[in-house]
Amino acid sequence: SINITSTYNLARLYETMGQVNKAEELYKGIIKEHPNYYDCYLRLSCICKQQGDYYEAGEWIREVLDIQPDNQEAWALYGNLHLYKEEWYPAQKNFEQITENPDNKNETYASLSLGNIYYNAKFSNPDKVEKYILNAEQFYNRVLTKNPTNIYAANGIGMIIAEKGNLNLAGETFLQIREASMDCIPVSVNLAHIYVSKGLFDNAIKLYEGCLKKSTSPKEIETIIMYLAKVYFDANRFYDSKQTLKKAIHMYPHNLSIHFNLAISIEMQATIFLEKHQKNATETFNIIKELEFAQRLLTPLANTKSTPKLNFSPSKAKTHQTSIEKILVSLRTEHESIVKIEADLSKKREAAFEEVKRLEEEKRIRDLELKQQLEEKLEAERKLAFEEEEKTREELAKNNAAAAMIDDDYKDGEGGSTKKRKKNKKDQQQQDDDFDDQPAESKKKQKKEKKEKKEKKEKKEKKKKSKKVSGEGEEGADDNNDTEQQQEEMAEDGDHKEKKKKKKSKKDRKDKKDKKQKRKEKKQREKEEREGEEDDENEETENREEQDDDNTEKVDQEMQDAKEAEKQKEVEDFFGSENEM
Repeated sequence: SINITSTYNLARLYETMGQVNKAEELYKGIIKEHPNYYDCYLRLSCICKQQGDYYEAGEWIREVLDIQPDNQEAWALYGNLHLYKEEWYPAQKNFEQITENPDNKNETYASLSLGNIYYNAKFSNPDKVEKYILNAEQFYNRVLTKNPTNIYAANGIGMIIAEKGNLNLAGETFLQIREASMDCIPVSVNLAHIYVSKGLFDNAIKLYEGCLKKSTSPKEIETIIMYLAKVYFDANRFYDSKQTLKKAIHMYPHNLSIHFNLAISIEMQATIFLEKHQKNATETFNIIKELEFAQRLLTPLANTKSTPKLNFSPSKAKTHQTSIEKILVSLRTEHESIVKIEADLSKKREAAFEEVKRLEEEKRIRDLELKQQLEEKLEAERKLAFEEEEKTREELAKNNAAAAMIDDDYKDGEGGSTKKRKKNKKDQQQQDDDFDDQPAESKKKQKKEKKEKKEKKEKKEKKKKSKKVSGEGEEGADDNNDTEQQQEEMAEDGDHKEKKKKKKSKKDRKDKKDKKQKRKEKKQREKEEREGEEDDENEETENREEQDDDNTEKVDQEMQDAKEAEKQKEVEDFFGSENEM
């Protein structure tokens, strides 16, 4: 006995864990050894029911009733199986047999089941709604009389209150029950129904979705999914209703009411889409395909024979099928028009795109040409500047070469007078430097003195010339004594001039050295002030100016030397003529 009980408990554990194959083996092993162990028969019936094998589930219960006809647990389970299959009348008979014995421990469950049977019977017999509602209320109250805290009976009373139209009281009832037991799925479902009746669709959706997460019964899940799809439909959320039913049809493909409701949801979504002003070809094509799918769903339903168990009307299926066909004709025509319009728009967009692309390419080419022209212009300017620079250098080289040739010619032609010209040039340069270093008033004074000296010199020369002419006319010829005396005087005068000249030359060299030092210091100061800002071009210009100054000085020196030579020649000619006389 202990071993049998332990084996049974182990089988129940396997069943709870979902390992039904091991549980079945243990249950059948116990039945083989102890055929009167009825609990194993009933557990095998429950397993078959969960697997959807309702016939096999009923066979296991009938084996118990054949052995023990008054087994109340077997009758309760049998009634529940009929109730699950929505076989209301057999279920009612099973539960009524249990309620005949008030002391039966299953009497409460049987009374609740009978209340639910009468409540659901109102849907199949509209003429007897009031009677069925009254019977259901009596059974719920019967349970509450014995057990006032029975949540399921209180839930039934709430449903009766809602059927009588007092939605507020029914809602309060369900809320109170739900506070007492949050895990009672039927209470939450009924409260969601109240919310739907009041138009509180969002609240109802939350409750239905919560129940789906908690429920483990396939039948209960199927029912709640249908409720959820219905509330989406009532809230005009046809897309959500359609998606919910698409999931349900894969889970429960044999439930024809899901097929019917899915087709209606697709039809309603297409009707709303048909009223839409702006449509595109893709959306229209998808709606057409879904409507064709809805037609395939409705075709077998429209040809189904009407029975009380059907949750839809075959005649309504035909009506919706006709309506869907009209929508399809309209959408197909509109789809063709939309495709044509979109094709034209696509061509225009492509043409516009090509035009933009062409304009961009033209702009790119223009920019490239402009850039190339600019580069060519800059290159030409650089080349011209380079050529001008080369030309300037060549001219400068020619000028330097010409100046060098002139210098060489003077050296070759004048011989000993070169040093004198250099000295005079340097003296003149020194005088110019001294002149530049003097103040403005001193410069004016020097210019005036220089001018006066020049005028005196010119007067003296004129006087000498006039004396020469008068001497030739009056005396004719002088004696040798006068000539010798004049020669001696001129010699003395020449020696005096030579000494004076040497003395002056020594002084000039000293002054030149001092002025050169001053000029060097001045240049150094100027260089420091400029701080290296002079570039090669300025230096080259300065060199050219210095060269020009040198050339000018050379010309001036040559002219001066020529004049001196001419004077010397006149003196020699004069003395020569005196000697002849």
